[in-house]
Amino acid sequence: MLGVFPDTSIIDKELKKIDAILNSINDEFNNINSQSLSNIQNQLQAINSELNSITSAINNTNSELNTIDSELNTINNQSLSNIQNQLTSIENTLRSLQSQYSADYGFVIFTSSQNWTVPANIRKPLNILAIGGGGGGGGGYSTTYTGGGGGSGATQYVKAMVNPGDVLNIQIGRGGSAGTGGASPTAGGAGGNTLVYDTNFSTANAVMGALGGGGGGAASSSANGTNGSGGAQSGVNTLTIAALGINGVAGQGTNTANAPALPLGSATSTSNIVTVTYDTFPNAGTGGNGGAVNSNGGDGIDGIVFIWWGD
Repeated sequence: MLGVFPDTSIIDKELKKIDAILNSINDEFNNINSQSLSNIQNQLQAINSELNSITSAINNTNSELNTIDSELNTINNQSLSNIQNQLTSIENTLRSLQSQYSADYGFVIFTSSQNWTVPANIRKPLNILAIGGGGGGGGGYSTTYTGGGGGSGATQYVKAMVNPGDVLNIQIGRGGSAGTGGASPTAGGAGGNTLVYDTNFSTANAVMGALGGGGGGAASSSANGTNGSGGAQSGVNTLTIAALGINGVAGQGTNTANAPALPLGSATSTSNIVTVTYDTFPNAGTGGNGGAVNSNGGDGIDGIVFIWWGD
C-alpha cells in the first residue's frame, strides 16, 4: 500500500506569508536605521561645526593674550628700567650726603678703651670731653663709724688739631672698687684715669686727660673714713688749641654719690645738624657712697669720652 504524503502547498503558502511579513519588518528596520543614522550624522556635523567655531575663538583669544603679554613685558621693562635709574640716582645722592656728613659733622661716644681713626676729610678741630673714673666708697666699721665717700673723676674739655687718618688711643678710666664693711673695713679703690693719646706722638704726651677720683677711706673703731679727693686735670699738650677743666668733687660720706662738677644732666653741645648730649650717661665718673655702719661702700662709676666735630 502506497504511503500518503501530506499536502505541502499549504505549508509553502504559510511560509511565504511569514517571509513576506519578515521582509516587511526588515524594510521597516532599514527605514528606521537609515533615518537614525541620518539624524546622528546631522547632529555630529552640527557639533563639529560648533567645535570648529570654539577652536577658532580659542585661537583668537590666544592671539589677543599674546599681544597683551607682549605689551605687559614692554611696560614692565620700561618700569623696571625707570625704577632702577631712580634708585641709582637716590643711592648716589645718599652716598654724597653721607660723605659730606661724615666729613663735616659727627660725633662718637666711648665707654670702653679702644683705638679710633680720625675720619677722612675732617677740616675742623676735634672737640674732646673726658671724665675720669669715680673712686669707690670706703667700708663702714662694724659697730660705730661709716666709710668715706669716693671722689668723682675730673672733667676735661679740649679742642685739638688732628689730621685725618690719625689714630687716637682712648683709655677709659674705670670706677674704683667698693670697700668692704665690718670689723676690719677696707678703703675704696681709686678711679682710673681717662686719657686720649695721638699714637703719632709719645704716649707720655697725651692730647688730654681726666684723672680718676680718690677712693674713700675705711672707717675705724674711733672715726669715720676720710672722703676721697676729686680727680685732677691732666695731659693737655701742644695739639690742644683750647682747654677747660674741672677737678672732681670730693667724697661726701654716706650722704650721696659724688657726681663730677659738670652738670651732665643738662649739658649739651650742638654742632649744626649734630647734637651731642651727655644726659644719656648722667652718672659717668661718679664716686661711690661710703659704707654705713657695718656696710660695704659703693663702687665708683666708669669714666667716658665724647668726641664731636663740625661746630
